[in-house]
Amino acid sequence: MSRFAEAQSYTGGTQDGGVFVAALVASHGICPQDKILDVGCGMLFAGKFLMQLVDVGNYHVIEPNAWLYEASLSQDPQLRAIVDARKPKFSNVSNFDAAEMIGDDKYDIVFAYSILSHAAHWQLEQFLVNTSKHLAATGVIVVAMRLAEYDTKAAEWVYPDVSFFRRITVSVAARKAGLFAKERPSYRRLFESYNPAAVHDWVVFRRVQVAE
Repeated sequence: MSRFAEAQSYTGGTQDGGVFVAALVASHGICPQDKILDVGCGMLFAGKFLMQLVDVGNYHVIEPNAWLYEASLSQDPQLRAIVDARKPKFSNVSNFDAAEMIGDDKYDIVFAYSILSHAAHWQLEQFLVNTSKHLAATGVIVVAMRLAEYDTKAAEWVYPDVSFFRRITVSVAARKAGLFAKERPSYRRLFESYNPAAVHDWVVFRRVQVAE
């Protein structure tokens, strides 16, 4: 099995799925000067398209498993050319904190597809706190996760198993980070119309003063 095939088997991602995720993220409005943070970029299936919508250097990635995007870069000459031209920044931290890339600047859009779906219980609050401190006043955090009537309360990262969070758990964690959480059932319906097996609940977070 090639490194690319191994990475694709590990993530379960596809090029077409990346286009769909990119379209949902872009529906929030992207201007060339915006800065985007992709948490858990995997094989850059969504990033390949999104990084072309913003100015050079404005697309940032957090991916602890660097071998995933490296597999794509070694296999896809078009992606390599786009990355060389758009100059995204990469970080391999595991705490969701993009401080080393963004510095004193702020992100307009943060998104994480199927990351909190495998997170430890304590990582929900860590994710929201560490991404929100680099979020612009009118910025958004778009997340695909799994909601349920119970918390799995996983003690650690559970990939490829699944973590579930109660809606009240998400709301409380959001408030602690100064955010307001809004579930978007229409996103789930839209994504499942493309791929019924890709079951995720979508939640959009904004700063409390903006949401209210």
